[in-house]
Amino acid sequence: MANFADKLCAAIKESGGHPYLYLTWSRQQTPETQSKLTESYENVARETGATIAPVGLACELARTRQPDLILYSADGSHPSSAGSYLAACVLFSTLTGEPSADLPFRPSFTDTNGKAITLIQVNKKDAIFLQTIADEIMASYEQPFH
Repeated sequence: MANFADKLCAAIKESGGHPYLYLTWSRQQTPETQSKLTESYENVARETGATIAPVGLACELARTRQPDLILYSADGSHPSSAGSYLAACVLFSTLTGEPSADLPFRPSFTDTNGKAITLIQVNKKDAIFLQTIADEIMASYEQPFH
């Protein structure tokens, strides 16, 4: 990962952009691997100056605080709707610097034909919990290159 991340981050910087790394979560059956994933992403961020979106850390905290909430799809690797919503909250906060509290829990848009399209659905109680988790992680996480 590091070799290609270095090349990609360099290309992003050369074009005038800033690189962001999506720190992913451990698989459902191997939560103990989160620390190794985090370490790997933080090493790359230190070397490249990329900003980390600490999605995996938010997932880890959510799993600890509310173990019955389904954050994974059936394959135990990809996110469920709740897991995707949590990731979106962390990404929103990483990119904007704003808290995710009060984001819509059924984000939607209207397509070119005027049809309303719901992007994701989580219930309001879960959305508030996931926003709280994302905001807590964002408030406590220190970017490794600072």
